[in-house]
Amino acid sequence: MAFRAFGRTVSDTMDRTVNQQAQRDWFRPNPPLPRVKWSLRNNVNMQQSGILLAMNFVANNKDRFLQNFYIKSKRAVAKATNEGPAAYVIPADQSRLVEAADMVNLLRLMGVEVHTANKQITIKDQKFPAGSYVVRMDQPYSRMADMMMDTQYYNVNDPRPYDDTGWTLGALRNVKTVRVTDKAVLQAPATLVTSDARVKGKLVGSDSTAGYIINHNTENTLATLRFRLKVLKVSAAEDSFKVGEQQFNAGSFIIKSEGNPADLRKQLESAVIELGLTARAVDKLPEVKSHALAVPRIAILHTWTNTQNEGWYRIEFDRLQIPYSYISDQVVRSTPNLREKYDVIIFPPLGGSAQAIVNGIPMRGEPIPWKHADLTPNLGSSPDQTDDMRGGMGLAGVVNLQKFVHDGGLFIVVANNVRIPIEYGLTSGVAIQEPRQLQARGSIFNAHFSDRRSPIAYGYDETLPIYFNQAPLFQVSTQTGGGGGGGGEGGPTTGGQRPSGRGSATDPDIIQAMPQASPAPSRTPARPGEDQITEEQRRALGAFFTPPAQRPRVVLRFAPDEKNLLISGMLAGGSELANAPAVIDVPVGRGHVVMFANHPMWRHQTQGSFFLLFNAALNFDSLDTESAEQPRRRSGASDEDAQ
Repeated sequence: MAFRAFGRTVSDTMDRTVNQQAQRDWFRPNPPLPRVKWSLRNNVNMQQSGILLAMNFVANNKDRFLQNFYIKSKRAVAKATNEGPAAYVIPADQSRLVEAADMVNLLRLMGVEVHTANKQITIKDQKFPAGSYVVRMDQPYSRMADMMMDTQYYNVNDPRPYDDTGWTLGALRNVKTVRVTDKAVLQAPATLVTSDARVKGKLVGSDSTAGYIINHNTENTLATLRFRLKVLKVSAAEDSFKVGEQQFNAGSFIIKSEGNPADLRKQLESAVIELGLTARAVDKLPEVKSHALAVPRIAILHTWTNTQNEGWYRIEFDRLQIPYSYISDQVVRSTPNLREKYDVIIFPPLGGSAQAIVNGIPMRGEPIPWKHADLTPNLGSSPDQTDDMRGGMGLAGVVNLQKFVHDGGLFIVVANNVRIPIEYGLTSGVAIQEPRQLQARGSIFNAHFSDRRSPIAYGYDETLPIYFNQAPLFQVSTQTGGGGGGGGEGGPTTGGQRPSGRGSATDPDIIQAMPQASPAPSRTPARPGEDQITEEQRRALGAFFTPPAQRPRVVLRFAPDEKNLLISGMLAGGSELANAPAVIDVPVGRGHVVMFANHPMWRHQTQGSFFLLFNAALNFDSLDTESAEQPRRRSGASDEDAQ
């Protein structure tokens, strides 16, 4: 008992001591935690751990997973006859067959089975020629194909999406696809594609010729061809034309035999066969206005704050074998004469304000290197390195870019980056309006070419599906180049059919007991690009009047009809987007700034828009082609010369 009592006494004493110590620790400041060094290695290790855990779980439940996969695949096969559609058909009678084949290869990479039609498929009023690709829905990966080839709809009342809401492959790649609901398509004889689809090009025509013609159909391998055969003299037709029964688009390549190497045919034939293109030999060159097609020196500009989005541009340029220099904003800052090295500078999209992009990482603290070192040995293979990532292009870089454009260079800015030339005064006539009701998160929209004579539009049809993500919304001035406020091109218009006063548009004010003067003769509405001001107003504007040849040139617009604007994804408040400019060419000095509201190269998806970028680059020194609205500016003319 005494022992137990003693024990209780000792226990009670220990409890009181522990409680008192705990109270003291509660009010005592916490000791500093050990510093945790976190790196990309830790992040990768976490992902590896997650994969190992998942693999272990699947291995321990293999029968369950195998049964579920079988059931899922069985239901996917039944999709064609249950909810449909029965198939998707990629017709063989379209112009961009190389891009269609590339899309088929992507589907196959995802496990989707693709067939080719053995003969013409006729289903009710639809006919598809032999050789068309058929993606049947009675296959295990039918839902993958359906997700990638059908359109998407995102209700704006649902929670805000994390990312893109529309990714329909056919639209993004500007490849025609047909959603077939008739189950009869499943009975059409077809052969399974068992290897990568490939289009074999050809050279047709006699050996003794005046030259060769290649139709511009916006196949991306056309850009590959131009850079591969850079020693050849190639011209671009400035208008469409016919040779025999074949129609050739504006921008088609014209290659004269005279002035080119003796083995021209051999070089050309080898290249077009590999790239899936068709060159036609002609005894007489077409009588069409043309200009030399450049082989530009291209630079892709990046900052040190974020290199993700410009990586998609590098991937596509590498894949298509288009040479380029990879330069940082620090190079722009330290190179006063960029024009000596480059013809075209492309600045892919980047987030943040114009000031944040220009200023870069603040020059505070210690230098932040990105280079090979003992601490970072794996950065040695990085395509660009620096001793210090801090500091952006700065005002010096903006000035150097301005000089680059004035000296005849082409500066291409995309999405949010358009704010830099606008807000820093490199351009005039273009402004950005903030959306008030628009909701267009990562979606696909219809657009139409408003200036078919611009080289940027070469090879395209009247309309083009484009990817757009919420901003920017351009305002363009066609009169003075101010870029904002009323009078801007492209916005909603109201008819000015009566003088201001009492009443409505159809019930004008009538002053009582006074004779009425005859109405003034109506003025013919001005076309885009024409002066809509009087000579007196023009004189009053003085230096602020911008001649037509120096005004922004809207090449591509979003569809004017809000009802037909959305193809795939999300849209609300579409009236703000309808008819808004999507691609603008702004003449500056002897050069140009081309602005994209859409993303022409986005996540290896928007192949249909690639040639908007390539057209601008290949014709960087010939963008002043005459349009229907504006007089042609003399090559090399400055702003002062034009006035």
